[in-house]
Amino acid sequence: MLFTEKYALKKWEDFVGNPSALEQVQKWVGDWNNKKQQKPLFFYGRCGTGKTALAILIAKMAGWQLFELNASDVRTKETINKFAGSASMSSSFFGKLRLILLDEVDGISSRDRGGVTAIIEILKNSRNPIILTSNDLYAQNISNIRLYCENIQFKKINYLSIEKKLKAICLAENIPFEEESLKQLAQASEGDLRAAMLDLQTLSLFGSITQKNVSELSERLKLDDVFKTLNSIFNSKDLPEIKKVISESKEDKELLLNWIFENIPRALKPNEAALAFDRFSKGDILEGHILHSQYYGFRRYSVDLMSSAALAKEESKPAWINYQFPSFLRQMSSSISSRSLNKAICKKIGLKIHASIKSVQQNELPIIKEQLKHEQSAANVCYLYNLDENEIAFLLETKPDTKKVQNILEQSQKLKEKSLKERYGMAKGHSSLYPSKEKS
Repeated sequence: MLFTEKYALKKWEDFVGNPSALEQVQKWVGDWNNKKQQKPLFFYGRCGTGKTALAILIAKMAGWQLFELNASDVRTKETINKFAGSASMSSSFFGKLRLILLDEVDGISSRDRGGVTAIIEILKNSRNPIILTSNDLYAQNISNIRLYCENIQFKKINYLSIEKKLKAICLAENIPFEEESLKQLAQASEGDLRAAMLDLQTLSLFGSITQKNVSELSERLKLDDVFKTLNSIFNSKDLPEIKKVISESKEDKELLLNWIFENIPRALKPNEAALAFDRFSKGDILEGHILHSQYYGFRRYSVDLMSSAALAKEESKPAWINYQFPSFLRQMSSSISSRSLNKAICKKIGLKIHASIKSVQQNELPIIKEQLKHEQSAANVCYLYNLDENEIAFLLETKPDTKKVQNILEQSQKLKEKSLKERYGMAKGHSSLYPSKEKS
């Protein structure tokens, strides 16, 4: 049995995180039980924060019959009216209230004909409590639904709360663990308690929970998640479906778009790829206008344009694709040390001439690179800005142990010694003007 099922919520105290949401829910349940009809609740927030789990717990604690329509069901007007419609208007066999749970309503797309209209009718006319769940409160396809509900946000669960839950499970299951490994696992879950519990169960198969195992699992699962997300995106049938996949992904949105761009040629045929790159480029142009104008309200359109590139696929037939890590990011990663050194040099020069790093990068650095190529000026430049052999080599695009770099460094050192002698001589001359008094 999965840990998520074995350790499912049994009482209010078992609920982890989001105490304000729990408090609102308990008041809502109390009002219903006191025959005070309340607005439907709309639970929204990221995956694994307990939205569905709390809805199920509510039915259990209140003694209500649970009626659930989840994301795997077809949600046309006919289906919703047939199942949820009748349940919302009548009580259970024993005369108790029914809790109607409409899970992941943001999954409704243009294919769910009349689904939104049917849900709104149920929300307006229901005699029973209703809870809806969604990852995104502001999804365009459900904008009218949330107007009829009391919206409750489920925030990311603090890793300390997740760590406490994982430790309790380890003790209950007699799983050996390293204290630091549970903290690491909780942090890696990024506020997703369900994912953390499933990861814990996976690692328990190795016999104990160690930091090494957690690190290996985190890297493997991260890539697996990206590949699954890309598969879902390239096999989506419409834009709302793609937007839902992107919103549910733990991957950074900008990074995910880089993944899509890199793998267009691998996922699509040449004629499809041409259309996809055309759409992506238009989104990129709009992104440039956004950065120039600093008006980020248009970003949703640029993201839509770039992500819609995946819809250039004529047929959605799932197939194995050898996805590749974005080459742009790989190049950026490999050049991180050189970029850091370049920034350090610009900062050093900037402190001397009272200029910003950006100004030095654009104006002074090209001149200094040219000066270092000439023997007469190289030593002076090196002495003036106190450049070491690694910095000289970087600016000359060569290695630190080359003869040219060592000669420049040697000449610079001589200039430094000459300057120190001159300063010492001046200081000695000044001190002779004020001879010390001899003791009588």
